[in-house]
Amino acid sequence: MSIGVYNELPRASKGVQYWRELYLAALTEADLQKLPFRIIAAERALYVRTLELLATSKQSSPEIEALDNCLEALCVLRESVTRSPLIRAGEAVVGTGIAREKQPSRS
Repeated sequence: MSIGVYNELPRASKGVQYWRELYLAALTEADLQKLPFRIIAAERALYVRTLELLATSKQSSPEIEALDNCLEALCVLRESVTRSPLIRAGEAVVGTGIAREKQPSRS
């Protein structure tokens, strides 16, 4: 796991701007090796913020609805990532659709 991505995993909410930044970072991540970690970081930030809002408010808010929508989008992204053959190392050149020959393993 990349140290930079690991450091982004939220342990406490840092407000609206923070979860939005992590959410957008997950949606725009081009490196397929980093993408799963970006998704995890964004999901955690969304969950933490949702729990904060639910604990302090008796009513639904536009932010809670936005958080819910973002979590659904990340779920779809996560599912597409786990099903993608491009993620499997050595099977394709990421993002090009060009197959790469597997190298023989050396024992």
